[in-house]
Amino acid sequence: MAEERKQRAKKVYVELEVIEDVPTSQDLGKKDFWPHGGAFLLIRQDGMMSVGSADLNPTNEYAGYNEVFIGSAETLASENVMDARVVNKDMDALADKYYKELEAKKHELDQEFELKRQALEHEYEMKMKELETEMPKRFEQGEWVSGKTLSEIIKTLVTKQ
Repeated sequence: MAEERKQRAKKVYVELEVIEDVPTSQDLGKKDFWPHGGAFLLIRQDGMMSVGSADLNPTNEYAGYNEVFIGSAETLASENVMDARVVNKDMDALADKYYKELEAKKHELDQEFELKRQALEHEYEMKMKELETEMPKRFEQGEWVSGKTLSEIIKTLVTKQ
């Protein structure tokens, strides 16, 4: 039963004539208070708001009325109220835009990182090749840094003396 009621519930926006600055002690039963019969938004001097419905019968001295309070002084005027659906839609669009920009930046940074990594790897390999060509194969041939064998160094030292 409650589920059916929820499905039937709708939001309706109505336009009402406004009667402002209604004294809190105002007798709404007086016929001369109402401009004509119908529904009105009553805004009291203390800020309370209500919807009043007046039934004006020409033969009666008093007006028949009903009143339902709907708010207080903190109620906002309609030009200051935002529709939550619009705000949610705007926020979703902003979040989507942000995530797309974030993904594009991440992709750009990943590409930049990969290019730098490849450049450094290539530079490392080139330096290793350069060092291999400059240095003699000293461990295999028993050579020192000078490129001479130990026996050549000894001969050089002995002949000088």
